[in-house]
Amino acid sequence: MEKEIRNASYTILPYVNGSGASTLFFLNSDATKLICYRVTYSGAGVLQRGWASTSGGIPGACTNYTNVTNTSQIGGFYVTCNVLVPGLPDCFKIKAAGGPDVVKIHLEFTQVGAFGVSQTGSVIFDNTLVVRGTY
Repeated sequence: MEKEIRNASYTILPYVNGSGASTLFFLNSDATKLICYRVTYSGAGVLQRGWASTSGGIPGACTNYTNVTNTSQIGGFYVTCNVLVPGLPDCFKIKAAGGPDVVKIHLEFTQVGAFGVSQTGSVIFDNTLVVRGTY
């Protein structure tokens, strides 16, 4: 995900849809595909990657979503967003005014508790990336 974002042509502001999923949109390095990363919540958070061809212009949404993570009892984990902006469940935030696009990513991965609460843990992925195609 980091490599794809760093090598993007440019980003499109993330949005939060009605189900509470936070989605990041960007064009790949040669601008032939719109790439989307989103965290969906249907009982547990799952990170998904989607894409759409830009051959007819930039589409308004991605399709072809596949799960990047899973929530199975063995080896699975839940993905959630921490709050970057008060009141919004942001996984992604973009700063684009007056310089290159800078994408802040904040995801929290929590182990599925198959063997009891004492056996679970979480890892926070908090990173800031500069989109190379914007400078």
